Amino acid sequence: LRLAQAVDRVGELPGTAQEAQVIREIFGDDALLATGAAFNEDAVKQEARDGTLADYRVLHFATHGILWPTPDCFTDPALTVTATTSEDSDGLLTASEIRLMNFDAQLVVLSACNTASGYLTTASNSIYGARQQVGLSGAGGESLSGLARAFFAAGARAVLATHWPVADRETTQLMERFFRLLKDEELDFADALQQAQGELRGRRETSHPVFWGPFVLIGDASATL
Repeated sequence: LRLAQAVDRVGELPGTAQEAQVIREIFGDDALLATGAAFNEDAVKQEARDGTLADYRVLHFATHGILWPTPDCFTDPALTVTATTSEDSDGLLTASEIRLMNFDAQLVVLSACNTASGYLTTASNSIYGARQQVGLSGAGGESLSGLARAFFAAGARAVLATHWPVADRETTQLMERFFRLLKDEELDFADALQQAQGELRGRRETSHPVFWGPFVLIGDASATL
């Protein structure tokens, strides 16, 4: 019951579909897009088992990052997906489940709020038009390393995560510019992120760090696509 209640409080993410579609348009037929009901737990696990996910050099998750209220609650960090009627489906891809998957990704993007934060609080909030989200607080190192280690164990060579809530529209702008720099100008991950963040920082309306500052690269940031 506590698990269901915690997941139920995280709220909707109206901007993620647009974000995913923008990235799909950048890569064209080289990209596979799964949203809504198609982005479900059974499908992701099956694609990991049959090797489909290992065909992709970039895995982009535009969803919620879930970090639990206290260490004695549910300590395994997770990403939300659509639940199915399968007996073992709870609508979460936990770090333990991710570790058992098989990727061959140069880059995993966790485009979700607070993937580097520590513990959930009970209050929902919206910061500068940020996505509706359960507020997070506390030391984030252990939770971040839990998710990051899981993706590295599954085969990722770099992970892009966040330190605090991300703004809906501005995150789409950042991700669009980031991926265009990776694909069209063949920049490495670190330079592409730095330039994309710099462009948002240089515009008055997006100069506050809440819009561009939460994203951090872990792993091989010098790689290119």
